[in-house]
Amino acid sequence: MLGLASAFSAWAAAVALIFPGSGTSVGRVTIVPGPAVSVVVQRGADVLLPGSRKIRLAVSRDYGACESFLSASRDGRWLAWTTPAGDLRVADLRTRSAYSLGAGCDPTWGPDGRLAYLRATTVSLTQATYHSAILVRRTPLARPAVWASGQLWGLAWAGDRLVYNKTRQSYPHQELLLASGLMSAHTVPRAAVGLSWPTLVGVSPDGGRLLIQTDKGLDGSLGTFDDLVDTATGRVLSELVPRGFEALGTGVWVGDQIVAGQGVSNGGSSHPQPTLIRLSTSGDRLRVEQVRNLDPTSDGLFDWLDGLTDTGHGTIAVTHHRKTSTLLSCRVSTLTCRTVLDLG
Repeated sequence: MLGLASAFSAWAAAVALIFPGSGTSVGRVTIVPGPAVSVVVQRGADVLLPGSRKIRLAVSRDYGACESFLSASRDGRWLAWTTPAGDLRVADLRTRSAYSLGAGCDPTWGPDGRLAYLRATTVSLTQATYHSAILVRRTPLARPAVWASGQLWGLAWAGDRLVYNKTRQSYPHQELLLASGLMSAHTVPRAAVGLSWPTLVGVSPDGGRLLIQTDKGLDGSLGTFDDLVDTATGRVLSELVPRGFEALGTGVWVGDQIVAGQGVSNGGSSHPQPTLIRLSTSGDRLRVEQVRNLDPTSDGLFDWLDGLTDTGHGTIAVTHHRKTSTLLSCRVSTLTCRTVLDLG
């Protein structure tokens, strides 16, 4: 590993990860025993890892143009995070070494170990000067390649392709695009709309289908639609109008079911209640199976759900933000949840 780090020393600065017996260290990245969790989560100054470990990291919380600042590779070997100064770093949890990759955020790991991330010139999507590029590394320490540039945000892997949003000056003003390589992308057809941001709710485990939410014209008014889309052809396999909930936030796809938190719809509340929605995609038909509000008394102002992650065995992890944040474990089949950990 040291030889590999030396080969890239011109652009990747290594930082030692240590295991002190006391579990404390000043000015260093520290791994110490911690609560057992099945997913990677942030708890104050600590990042909790599966296997009763935690890392003390300074992770950015400035949600501007970026949507995430912490991500673990699918094999559990690598951890990527953005520091408060905007520096993207990766840590090899086997060798206890960390590396700086320069400015970046939204680290997103592909099924084959590739790392995609966003490098933006400003922090706010609302600024006219906002510009960004999507960089992809075949391995965390390989040289980066620019896959796309422009006013971009939101990254997710669909098999070996990347899904992301783009703002344009001409119609359609917002697009959802799929890229398979360097500066090569095509628009997901039904997700090119002029009046609203198309939202990617989830990608099927095999990357073959997307669940996309858009606002489109219907009988002279603008309505919210959820589309099940074939990744390869862009064909809409099934479509539904939300019933019993306003809209969908980012979700998690488990088998032929999708669980998402309630999101914001056109003309709806800007502070939706903390609600989980389960949908079925069996036989390429999209159906709403269950809607469960975790707190019907909530005004939604400081109460929301995010970080939905498949933890296996028919459960997902959900972060519930209120005055304090808690990590929940929720059954996919019933949407019943229990508190696993107080995140502060």
